[in-house]
Amino acid sequence: MDLGDVKRFLRQQACNAYRLGSEGARRAAEWYRRPDVQARREDLLDRTRARLNQGKGLVLGLAAGAGGAVAGSAFPDLDIRLLGIGSHRNWFFHSGIATYALGKAGDKMIEHYKELASEGDDSLKAKAVMELERYVGAPFVAGFALGQTIHLGLDALVQRGKDVLGFPVEQLLSGGRTLDAIYLLGNGLWAFSGAGRFIAFALTGEAETERLLEWLRGLRGARAIAAPGSAAPAIQLPGA
Repeated sequence: MDLGDVKRFLRQQACNAYRLGSEGARRAAEWYRRPDVQARREDLLDRTRARLNQGKGLVLGLAAGAGGAVAGSAFPDLDIRLLGIGSHRNWFFHSGIATYALGKAGDKMIEHYKELASEGDDSLKAKAVMELERYVGAPFVAGFALGQTIHLGLDALVQRGKDVLGFPVEQLLSGGRTLDAIYLLGNGLWAFSGAGRFIAFALTGEAETERLLEWLRGLRGARAIAAPGSAAPAIQLPGA
C-alpha cells in the first residue's frame, strides 16, 4: 500500500463519517420535532419553571420574613430614639397597635391580589405586583408581627425591671409591675394573632401546603368515637 492508497482510504473514511453524522443529525432533528417529544419537552419546561418560581418565592419569602422580624423586634425600642431613654417602654411602642395597622394595610394588599387574580391579567406588571404582594408583602407583615411578639414577650416575662410609661396607660397600670407584664404579654399575643393569615396567604397555592390546609380544614368535621378497649374517645378523621 503506497501513500496514494492511504490518502484514498482516509478520504473514504472521512466521507463515510460525514454521511453518518449527517444522517444522525437529520434523524435527531426529526425526533426532536415529533409531537410527543415536543409535548414532553414543554411539560419538562413547565415543571422546571414551576420549581424555579417556587424556589424564588421561598427565597423572597424567607428574606422578607426575616426583614420583617428584625423590624418588628426593633420597633418597641424606637421610643428611645424618638422620645429619649427616660421614656423607654412607652405604651404605644410596646403595644400591638402598629402591627394591627400594618395588618389592615396587609388585608388591603390581599384583596388587591385577589382582584388581580380574578381579572386574569397576565401582563408582566400584574404578575410582578402579585409576586411582590405574596412573596414580599405578606411574609414581611407576618415577620413583623412575630418579631414584635417575641420582643414584648421577653419584656413581659424576662426583662421586668421597668414600668410601662406614657399617659393614660401608665396611670392605669400603676398597681404594680404584674399589671405591666400582663399588658405587655397581652399586646404580644395581639400582635401574634395577626401573623397567621399572612403566613397562610404566602403559602397558599403550593401543592404540599394546599394538602396540609385541606387536611387541617377537615379536622373541623372530625367526630369522636370510642377507642377499642378504652372508654376514652379517639378522633376519627374525615374520610377514614
